[in-house]
Amino acid sequence: MQTDDKSDQSVLITGANGGIGLVTTKLLSGRGIHVFAGYRGADTVNSFEGLNNVTPVKIDVTSVDSIREALNTITQSGRTLKGIVNNTGLSDYGPLLEMTTESLERLINVNLYGVHRVTSVFIDLLIASQGRIINISSIDGILTQRFTGAYSMSKHALETYSDVLRLELEKFGIKVCVIEPGSFNSSMFKNNIPWIESRLEQIKDSRYAQETSFVLENSEQIIARQNALPDPSVVGEAIFKALSSSTPKNRYLVATADETERVVKHLLKLLSEINEDHDTALSKERLQALVDKILI
Repeated sequence: MQTDDKSDQSVLITGANGGIGLVTTKLLSGRGIHVFAGYRGADTVNSFEGLNNVTPVKIDVTSVDSIREALNTITQSGRTLKGIVNNTGLSDYGPLLEMTTESLERLINVNLYGVHRVTSVFIDLLIASQGRIINISSIDGILTQRFTGAYSMSKHALETYSDVLRLELEKFGIKVCVIEPGSFNSSMFKNNIPWIESRLEQIKDSRYAQETSFVLENSEQIIARQNALPDPSVVGEAIFKALSSSTPKNRYLVATADETERVVKHLLKLLSEINEDHDTALSKERLQALVDKILI
């Protein structure tokens, strides 16, 4: 997206009514980019009150009909769609083996299939404008930890989806970028507390009773810790860079120094595991040469 003349340029942001989505809506609209701000519930549209350069658009990423209605709204506006920010997401918490396939499907239906539905419906507009696709992943799309497996699975899948999409859309001049936030103040976990509590209540006598009871008994403290996390404005800045740079990166990790070190250590350990104890393993010298070449 060029930033010198933005008079008719626009971006669609899904899940724009809170957290990273709302911060990014305010940032982009304040810099002259018209934002079609996606929201789902009628009670959340007031999040955009008082914002200039913003058009609220109702969009449910689990419904192709809803996405097509949003497409019609944007097409009829006469503005050039230069980018979509696939931000809508759900979280979940609990032991993976205690989750039903329905629980897994609920998460993946939004975090992965929702991105695919939106991208598929809007792709013709993006090809016409040689626009950008920005997918909001997570540090959990790289790392894994106990009891967030379902969420992490969905984000790992989104990383691969984005990589393939980048290769397949290169011929059309479309850039695909992934944003990988660490821990920030977000409404996603808070919005899902009722669902998480109801599901954990059903498995409170499972082999993971101690861990699940902790969440059930301390949800208010967990939310308080979430509220104390840093403001996600730096994530919005990364999204702006991905949209506006003439040479955007494939990935933007937005994390603390400690989180960044965890990611790098994990990737190095993965490299070591892949390369060890087989006939075609690369030598340490060859690995160092490859690293030096990549980091230039």
